[in-house]
Amino acid sequence: MNRGKAIIGVTVLVDVIGIGIVIPVLPVFLHSFVSSPFWVEMFFAIYAFFGFFAAPVLGALSDKYGRRLILVLSIFGTAVGWFIFALGSKSLICLVIGRIIDGITSGNISTAQSYMIDSAKDAKERTSNLGFIGALFGIGFIIGPAIGGVLSKISLLTPFWVTAVIASLNAISAYFFLPESPAIKDHKRKISLNPFGDIWKSFHRNSKVKMLLWAWLFYTLCFGIMQAAFSLFGYLKFGFSPAINGAMLSMIGLIIAINQGLLLKNLWLKYFSEKTLAIFATIGLGIAYLLMTLHSIYILIFALILSSLGQSLVRVVNNSAIAHLTSPTEIGRVMGVTQSIMFLSAIVAPVVGGIALEYNLILPWIISSGLMVIVLIILQIHYAKQKSEEHVVPPAEYI
Repeated sequence: MNRGKAIIGVTVLVDVIGIGIVIPVLPVFLHSFVSSPFWVEMFFAIYAFFGFFAAPVLGALSDKYGRRLILVLSIFGTAVGWFIFALGSKSLICLVIGRIIDGITSGNISTAQSYMIDSAKDAKERTSNLGFIGALFGIGFIIGPAIGGVLSKISLLTPFWVTAVIASLNAISAYFFLPESPAIKDHKRKISLNPFGDIWKSFHRNSKVKMLLWAWLFYTLCFGIMQAAFSLFGYLKFGFSPAINGAMLSMIGLIIAINQGLLLKNLWLKYFSEKTLAIFATIGLGIAYLLMTLHSIYILIFALILSSLGQSLVRVVNNSAIAHLTSPTEIGRVMGVTQSIMFLSAIVAPVVGGIALEYNLILPWIISSGLMVIVLIILQIHYAKQKSEEHVVPPAEYI
């Protein structure tokens, strides 16, 4: 592994550990301000709303000025956001401002993905590199939630302070040690501040990507519901404390790390096509969410294991396929668009998850399972169209 990939790996790992620290604590902390699950979920939507507008812009800026600068600024923004959140913990306005700043500078992961795509020599290495990022996510979510659970025993504010400090140190180290990616910079690129325009272009400029982006939209909506609802679901249904929620999330992280860091390259990509992986991972996710509706902690654990395997495969395979069908000079923008779609889903998902939790604690998982059926249909249409295009004989003048 070259120096750039190794350093980007450390940068992502540290960043995800910081995110993981606050995940099991944040819903419980916010519940002390607003007792309704719906309004707790709105804090997730605030972050996602501003991230939705910022992600394509940050992606395009990384195409124009390079990945390194945008990554450093994004991580620094995370630090500022959490410092404000912790400093103003008794003020609802400060809590909101902290989440807004973090949302505006939320280009960390999409820029890191673009960096790893730039470094790939072929399709297999590209998928493997994205799997490497996913594995780091998994490791971060093993370490982060476990630390968050322990820190929450000191006070519910301690995890936010620690995350802010970690992000600050990460931004400083990335500034001094991270080399620029090998991407070709497009200094003449015009930057649009309209995320809808970038999304529209991505859906319609390349028809081969369109169905994959639709699948990504519904998948991220499903993932957003789970991410927003799980900690509160565990707290309300099973009485899980932040420490137990942290342990559950750490288990998910361990599975993702093993699946993407070890099994993806040495098993899944070796013996199965990306199409097969995408289809069966989607089916597995649908089944997992249905199992989560059952009243058993043992079945819940099995469902989390199954969903973790499915999640980690769908993410990598789908993003790799999108990158494969995208021009190298557009990688940053399109990865920003996929991030923006995730944020758009994260705006809607807390609303859906919050209302669903208010109505019935198992309803979020029924909705999620239904969304995976939609994803499965979209993928079938995409692969059928792709197969038919492979058999089209080009006109004589193009031969």
